[in-house]
Amino acid sequence: MGKRLPAINPDTEPVFATTSDSTYLDTSPLSGLYYYFIVAQDIHNNKSPVAVAASSGMTLNLTMFIEGFYNAGSNAQVSDSLTLELRNTTSPFAAADFSRVIVSSSGTAAFKFSAAANGNYYLALKHRNSIETWGNTAIALSRTTPANFNFGSSVSQAFGSNIKQIDGSPVRFGIYSGDVNQDQTVDAGDISLIENDAVNSVFGYVLTDINGDDAADASDISLVENNAGNSVSAVTP
Repeated sequence: MGKRLPAINPDTEPVFATTSDSTYLDTSPLSGLYYYFIVAQDIHNNKSPVAVAASSGMTLNLTMFIEGFYNAGSNAQVSDSLTLELRNTTSPFAAADFSRVIVSSSGTAAFKFSAAANGNYYLALKHRNSIETWGNTAIALSRTTPANFNFGSSVSQAFGSNIKQIDGSPVRFGIYSGDVNQDQTVDAGDISLIENDAVNSVFGYVLTDINGDDAADASDISLVENNAGNSVSAVTP
């Protein structure tokens, strides 16, 4: 048997949006399973069904590496979740959309965006205990053609060259690790959090695990102390 649609009468449901255009961009899509009921209404309030086609979101294929999670011996990293924001190109560079995915051990991730319109955007990359890192320039995104961006290929790929070389063969660059409290700088506050968890032998998927080995320990402290000593912080437009 076919799947039954919910018993909803579109004529009696409240209208959440109207448009006089042939396209409509839903900038606040609901989570989970939901349905659009769309009708055309003329100046005499006559209604008729409308044939519609849902537009797919925009796709961005990203390559990136995380300093602490990367192993130069194996040329691979520990997979983890990332958030990528699309930021407008003029001050205050507000977020137009965001997507969260798991980056692979080879550094690749495919982000999907459903709310933002076609246009040019800065990329703002966020990771749970790393420095927020922006792309070097705004890039064009479209619903018709997937875009590609590689943070790991050159120091110039990051805004303000705010990225670190983590491998010499192949040459790769990774976002700075150690911003445990996500205040856009690596400093004594981050070190203190890791030291506290290390003393208490904290294990598992925790923010204070900087190298992805599921433990907060001396190796994490060492990495963060190095970045704190170099005054690592976010660089944004």
